[in-house]
Amino acid sequence: MRGMFGTKKPAAVMSAGGEKGGMRSVWSLKQSNGFLNLNLMQIPEVNINIFEQGNFDLESGDVVSEEVKAQIKILVVELTKHVEAEAVAIANSKHIQEEIAIRKRRHGRELQLWGSGLAS
Repeated sequence: MRGMFGTKKPAAVMSAGGEKGGMRSVWSLKQSNGFLNLNLMQIPEVNINIFEQGNFDLESGDVVSEEVKAQIKILVVELTKHVEAEAVAIANSKHIQEEIAIRKRRHGRELQLWGSGLAS
């Protein structure tokens, strides 16, 4: 999978559109993720109806609904946790790979010493 678009980068998706169209768009994007190669969060899902009165100021595009702002905040907080967990997993993976390499080198030296008769 080397060289593919997202290379397993953490990502979240939300929609702001019509009631059903936005959800279908998100679903379609998730289905395409095999190609995109992103580490997509599955929950929470945020699908906002821009035509529902009081969600957005359609002229400026600003979010005006406190409920919508809260949903977006939850999504951002969860994405932050997702990114942090991914960073820890990568660090642990690198640590494990380094430990394996050290043990292989040590094991190789022990075999060389044993073969030469210098091992204790």
